Amino acid sequence: MNVESVMLELEGLGKERLKKMYLSNGAHEPLFGVATGAMKPMAKTIKINQPLAEQLYATGNYDAMYFAGIIADPQAMTAADFDRWMDAAYFYMLSDYVVAVTLAETNIAQEVADQW
Repeated sequence: MNVESVMLELEGLGKERLKKMYLSNGAHEPLFGVATGAMKPMAKTIKINQPLAEQLYATGNYDAMYFAGIIADPQAMTAADFDRWMDAAYFYMLSDYVVAVTLAETNIAQEVADQW
């Protein structure tokens, strides 16, 4: 899968009710309103794919950024990668669940955390 096909699939999984809830809790456009559980079948197909994760995170779309964390390869990420991801993590679901959980799976977690 490439970034365009993942974005189309995420868009198809979006729910207006969930989108409104995310928006009311601090997310902002662009987003589709995809339940995190609905991303699991796609993640099983893609598995770990750091280049795709980087492309998805760079879209600025909340759902794509969250999914990027699911398919990211934490061991392939550098401190600079985590800094970039944290700088873009505008919503607590991104900072607390995507960046922090991904970082926790690395050997450089303490080093990066000390910089923040």
